[in-house]
Amino acid sequence: MSRLPGVFAACAALLLLSGCGSEPPAAAATPQAPQASKAVDTNFLIAATQNGLAQKDFAQLAQKKATEASLRKFATEILQNQGEIDKHLAQFAQTKGVSLPYAMDVPHQRFYHQLESLNGYTFDRAYVERQLQNQTMAIQTFQTEADSGKDPAMRSYAKQQLPVMQDDLRRFLTSGGIQPALPSAG
Repeated sequence: MSRLPGVFAACAALLLLSGCGSEPPAAAATPQAPQASKAVDTNFLIAATQNGLAQKDFAQLAQKKATEASLRKFATEILQNQGEIDKHLAQFAQTKGVSLPYAMDVPHQRFYHQLESLNGYTFDRAYVERQLQNQTMAIQTFQTEADSGKDPAMRSYAKQQLPVMQDDLRRFLTSGGIQPALPSAG
């Protein structure tokens, strides 16, 4: 089993998590039109749900196809965590009258079909790279809501979830498994 080098893990965590927990930009504090402020929370619900759908579908595939035990374990954790997140998002959406997506968007579907055709180490590596992207996007989505959301309950929930999501990413980066491809130094 290959291990993620400690330097890579530390750099990736710092890079991916930089800015998390920082104060929102001054522009976010300016008054907005009622429609625009509602859009912030609606966009959060839709983006978080869309990302969650992709993470769950990819995780289910990884449970079947991953060769690394650490990846199958991570996939199981994603399914458990995302199930809880989905419940909260659905409650917020119902309260706000927002229709949430029920299937992956086209770009995620395309990648899923590509991933489905891979096996062995090639599958593991592609899955790791995609999940790093998805985890990073999820953290950014929740950070934006925590900083700029207008609904106090949704902001609070996003703030509560951020440390959990960041810890999941840190554990994934340092737990071993397949190393994502890194750009070569020229």
